[in-house]
Amino acid sequence: MADDHKYHIDHHGSLVRPAGLLAVRASGDAGALAAAETEAAASVSHALRRLTLSAVGDGQFRREHFESVVYDHVDGFGPVSGTQPLADAAGIPAARRRTVPDDAQPTGRLAEAEVAPVLATVDRPVFVQLPSPGYLAAVGSALAGSAGVDAARARGTALAAVLRAEIQALAAAGVAYVALANPLYPPLLTVAGRERLTAVGLDVDAVLTALLEADRAVMAGLTAPDTFRLGLDLADTGPLPTTERGYDPAAVDTLLDENPFHRLCVDFPADPAARLPLERVKPGLVLSLGVVDVSVPAAEAVEDLLVRLDPVIDERTEEDVAIATNGGFAQSAASPLMTEDAQHAKLRLVETVRHPRRRARRPAGDRAVPRAAARPGAQGRGPRRSVLTRPVPAHSRHALGLREHLRGSAARRPRRRLGGAPSACVSHQSSRGKPRRCRAGRAGHRPGRSARRARRPSRRPGRRSTWPPWPAAPPSAGILPCPPASRCSR
Repeated sequence: MADDHKYHIDHHGSLVRPAGLLAVRASGDAGALAAAETEAAASVSHALRRLTLSAVGDGQFRREHFESVVYDHVDGFGPVSGTQPLADAAGIPAARRRTVPDDAQPTGRLAEAEVAPVLATVDRPVFVQLPSPGYLAAVGSALAGSAGVDAARARGTALAAVLRAEIQALAAAGVAYVALANPLYPPLLTVAGRERLTAVGLDVDAVLTALLEADRAVMAGLTAPDTFRLGLDLADTGPLPTTERGYDPAAVDTLLDENPFHRLCVDFPADPAARLPLERVKPGLVLSLGVVDVSVPAAEAVEDLLVRLDPVIDERTEEDVAIATNGGFAQSAASPLMTEDAQHAKLRLVETVRHPRRRARRPAGDRAVPRAAARPGAQGRGPRRSVLTRPVPAHSRHALGLREHLRGSAARRPRRRLGGAPSACVSHQSSRGKPRRCRAGRAGHRPGRSARRARRPSRRPGRRSTWPPWPAAPPSAGILPCPPASRCSR
C-alpha cells in the first residue's frame, strides 16, 4: 500500500550530544542529568521543528549507545566473549555488542522517557528508532552451527514480544513512526558479504531466515492506529559495508517477500553498483533512501543529489520515496561523526531535497544538465531581472510555490497601459533619469498618496466638496508640461 501519512524520515534518530549534556553526565549527578536530558530533548525537538523536518525525535540523548534503550531496561544482557563474525562484517563496534538472555524480561518501559518531553513540546509527528529483535539476538552471538542459529531465533522471538508491547504503548501515546534498525542485514544480502561469511563457516541463508523471522514477529498481533507506521532500517553509520560487488538477487528477494513493514530504509550511494536493486522492490513499499552521507562532514551538492533521485521518483512516484541520511550522527554518545554545525547543515540538506513536490521540477532531459550549461554564453549573474522572470534555483523548497504565487499576483493586479516615450519633463524625473510620481498637482497628473490624503476634502455635513482643489497650471508657470503619454503618473 502507498504511504498516506505524507511525512518522510529525515534522519535516523541519533544526534550529536550537546557539550553541556556531556559535561553533566560526566559529573555523575543523577538528578542534574535527568533534568539536563529533558531540557536537551525539548531543545532539539524545537530545532528540528524550525528546520521544518516533518518528524522529530529526542536525538537519543538518554542513550549511551544506540542499543542502550534495550540494554538498560531488560534484564540479563551480558558482555560478549569470543568472535562474532556477522557483527564484524557489519562493522558494529565491540562496545555495542551484548549477549542475550534466554528469557528476556523488561524492568519497565523502554522509550517512555525519551518521547515524553518531545510529545509535550512540539505538535509534530514523533518517531523513535529501536534495535530490532533479530539484531539484538545475533549481534553478540557467534552463530556457530545450526544450534547457534536456532538459539538466536528463539531469543529473537522472545525479544520481539518485549518490543511489540513497547511499540503498542508508543503508538497509543501518539508516536507516529517506529523504525526497527538491523544493520546486520547488508553482509547477508551482498555478494561480498555472503562470500566472507561462508568462508568462516556460517550458514548464510539460515542466519538470514532466522533474523527475518525474529524481526517480522514484532508485527504479529500488533495493535496500533491506522496512521501508525513501522519500518525496517538497514543503515547504521554511513555507507553500508560489503556492497562493492553488489547485492545477491535471491537474498534480496528473501528479504522483500512477505514483507510486513511499511517502510524500508537503505543507503543510496552515488555508485549505482553499490545500491540495493530497487527494481526488485514491489510498488507500495515506501523506500527511505539515504542520500545524505553522515560519514563525511562536508555537505553534498544539492544538484548531485537531485540527479541521483529524480529517476527513482519518476519511476516509483513521490508517495513511495522518502529522503534521509544514511545513518545516525552519533550511534555512541562518545563517538560523534561530526560537529553540531556540520550536523545542522546535513539535516538542512535533507529538508531541501526530501520532498520532490517542494522543488521546481525540470524536464527529464534537462535534469542532468547544469544550469550554467543550459544557457550558452552566460557568464556571471548578468543584469537583474524581474522576480517574475528571474530563475529560481531548482533545489529551492519553495521554488514552485513562489513562481505560482507571483504569477497569480500579477494576473490579479490590473495593469496600467503605458505608451510613448519616457517623460521629457525633467522636473518629474529622478536624478538617475527614471520617471517618478508627479507631485506638482497639475491637470492631467495624479498626485502621490500623501498628496491625495492631504488634499482630500472634509466629509463633515454642510461642506461642499471641491475635488480636485487645485487649478490647472498654465504652461507659463515655469514648469514644462508632460506629454500625454507620460509615465510620471505611474
